[in-house]
Amino acid sequence: MPALARRVLAALVTALLLGGCAGIENLDIRRIFSSTAVDAVAVRIEQARQDATRLLAENRPGPALDRLRQEAAAGVPAAAFPELYPESVNRLVRNADQLLASGDFAGAGDLYRKGLEGYPAEPTLRALIDADVASIREKIDRCADRLLETGLAAYRSGQLEKAIDVWSRIRRFHPDYKASLRAIETTRKQLENLELLRDGPG
Repeated sequence: MPALARRVLAALVTALLLGGCAGIENLDIRRIFSSTAVDAVAVRIEQARQDATRLLAENRPGPALDRLRQEAAAGVPAAAFPELYPESVNRLVRNADQLLASGDFAGAGDLYRKGLEGYPAEPTLRALIDADVASIREKIDRCADRLLETGLAAYRSGQLEKAIDVWSRIRRFHPDYKASLRAIETTRKQLENLELLRDGPG
């Protein structure tokens, strides 16, 4: 028997034993349902807390943040996870910093973007995050700039498809980075023109 049904049945039996039919008339079913709803939310919060804690222990802050954001989308405020939410964002940014230092600009950009998207709105949680929004955006720009340069180097050496592939990685974390969008468009046109030249005049 589901927990809710057990709770309602127990309340009905108790009301009958203590007050007969009059006890049933005075039974506040809304209170029973309300407390059950509160219990369900508490269980969800605790499960999300356990999941996020495990993911952070595995050094997987991205999935941990995704798990907490899943609860936020269901109506659970980020403030319900006062230590886990900031820790997830802080770890994401630290991992991104390491990737940036090692030259993995695409990987770093992806993590910075995830950290930015998961940056909490609540001032009390923001105060616990080491990097502010402006500095994360600046690092996203830096990753995009470095990948643009890498693509340009491939372009200058005649590796047009490789250049497009490098520039396309920028779109995952900086979709409105205009320099890469223009470079991709121009290079694709050049590839189309080269194909036409190879095919010849019929």
